[in-house]
Amino acid sequence: MTGLEVAVRYVHLASVLLLVGSFSFELLVSRPTFKNVGTQTSLDFPSFYSALFSIARLSLLLAIGTAILGLFIKIADAAGLPLAESIDLGTIINVLTGTRFGIVWLVRMALFSLLAVVMSPKFFGWLKSDSVWLCVAEFVLSATLLIALAAAGHASAAEGVTFFIQLAMDGLHLLAAGVWLGGLIPLAMFFSWAKASRESSTLIIAQEATASFSRLGFVSVTVLLVTGLFNAWYLVGGVPALLGTDYGYLLLAKLGILIPLIGLASRNRWRLKPRLGNLAAHNEFEKIPEPLAQLQRGVITEASLGAAILLIVGMMGITPPARHVQPGWPFSFRLDWSNLAASADVRFLTNTGGALSIVGIVLLACAVLTRRHRRWIVAAGGIIFVIGVLIAANALSVDAYPTTYVRPSVAYNAISVANGMLLYGETCAVCHGVAGYGDGPAAADLKPKPADLTARHAASHTVGDLYWWLSHGIKETAMPGFKESFSEDERWDLINFLRALSNAERARALAPVSDTDVWLVAPDLAYGTSRGETKALKDHRGDKIVLLVLVSFPESGDRLEQLERMAARLTSAGVEIILVPNDAERYRRTVDSKPSQLPVVTEGNDEIFKTYSLFSQSFETDGNSPEAPLPKHTEFLIDKQGYIRARWIAKEGGGWLDIENLLQEIEILQNEKSQAAAPDDHVH
Repeated sequence: MTGLEVAVRYVHLASVLLLVGSFSFELLVSRPTFKNVGTQTSLDFPSFYSALFSIARLSLLLAIGTAILGLFIKIADAAGLPLAESIDLGTIINVLTGTRFGIVWLVRMALFSLLAVVMSPKFFGWLKSDSVWLCVAEFVLSATLLIALAAAGHASAAEGVTFFIQLAMDGLHLLAAGVWLGGLIPLAMFFSWAKASRESSTLIIAQEATASFSRLGFVSVTVLLVTGLFNAWYLVGGVPALLGTDYGYLLLAKLGILIPLIGLASRNRWRLKPRLGNLAAHNEFEKIPEPLAQLQRGVITEASLGAAILLIVGMMGITPPARHVQPGWPFSFRLDWSNLAASADVRFLTNTGGALSIVGIVLLACAVLTRRHRRWIVAAGGIIFVIGVLIAANALSVDAYPTTYVRPSVAYNAISVANGMLLYGETCAVCHGVAGYGDGPAAADLKPKPADLTARHAASHTVGDLYWWLSHGIKETAMPGFKESFSEDERWDLINFLRALSNAERARALAPVSDTDVWLVAPDLAYGTSRGETKALKDHRGDKIVLLVLVSFPESGDRLEQLERMAARLTSAGVEIILVPNDAERYRRTVDSKPSQLPVVTEGNDEIFKTYSLFSQSFETDGNSPEAPLPKHTEFLIDKQGYIRARWIAKEGGGWLDIENLLQEIEILQNEKSQAAAPDDHVH
């Protein structure tokens, strides 16, 4: 039913656009033009309005019919039934009253009915048919009908303030398209009407109408570009999604038609319109029909390209937005800007390519400003620009795979990291070593040597690259693929652990003093409170600073008593204290005798303890590995954005043993401005 749905959406959108274009053309172009020159001619203006009204009436009937058919198609898709079997009164009522699509449909049908009344001959009985207020009412109603389409489109998936922003942008985008693209057919009709008369006044009217529509089109195209860029950013999100999804391909096809369409419109505006004006200004009316005919052909071509764009828009309406689809990268390479810091040769080639590109751009700019040898200058500038881009791109390119830009299906949380830690110990440690340094028992016999998974460069790979290597292995190395051994979720668990392992090596430098470099994401976790509530670490983002405490007995006993005494003061400072016991049973026995009011992790505490223990290693410990001795007591200070900013290891003494030092760090984090956006739920 996809083909039928696209066809119905196409006809409906085209009909509503033509409605808006007809009424906006009458209100903003033809009516002001006729008013200015009407006293100078005896032409029969109503003949044009009659033809324009016929187009609007036909558009209204098509729009209503396709809206009804579209409702039945929607119901059939939801029910998974053929169109003929899906017509059920109860189902129709449920869709109309229980879904946003249905409510929007009802509102639009009410607007259609009101517009039909306004356009009916009975309405003309008590209000003159040429009333400007009647024209305003028709335009406002048709524009509202068009804008309301946005509420049933992709914008309807948004929530809160984002929904209203997206709705406004979609609505403005549709309205601008209606005024410009929908006005092309009335403009072509206007030219046809003007050519039918040989009176000089008609040609003057055509010249003024062309100038008015040109200004209107310029504003509309500007709005289209601005709102289109916003929608592309919101619904696509980036180059990988643009080049690796069906929605992205449709958007590129739309742009591929829109660019020549804007070019053609610019030609009509900057070349043919001035020529028409010059002829009218010099009273050379006998020469006006020729540029007028050229303008009409150009407008018809614009309308044809616009119709092709509407077909693509109809397909985009039933295609999931690229932001919500896993992209498949179509190239075997990608650009990696981190290469600049890794090699002087890369920096030299990149700078050389950039300089050549700038020279090419300068030559192209000179070609615009001069007419002498323009073709040669354009050719030279284009060639130099392309060579420069290729040199820089080749220097920055690295291998890429179909999964390079996929998004993880498993969130970066403590349970996932712990699961990955177990898989790593069972499968990967034999080569990469228990600490990830590439020094496992089998490493000595391997060529090339296994990679050091804790090195900084390991974090520069995308998770999609890691996922591809885990699934398919790495050519010319001993690294095998685990697609058949591990499930998809298990592979993502392992990737979450590898990212945590790499970050943990850098986290050795953490201290009881807040790190000004915001980088270490705190893996999410769930915990319970003394009131029986269940919360997550990320619930406190933007609200509270979190003091996460790894608890071991008996070492943590005195510190817990201190935290209990200071709980009220810490809470008043905007801090949430979360306890993660190593031995949950022993902790329960301890607090049974001394009830605690501090929130404590009640499920998965062993896994969470092991995950955060990765970040508990300092330069005083021997190694950062799953087999390293677990710390007896460690505390992490997590800022409002969800990043670990400071750490205190009890066995190292000092630091937060003096609670005032802890309060001082809390005050610093409370008063600082956000330095980074809240981290995503997944690693990248």
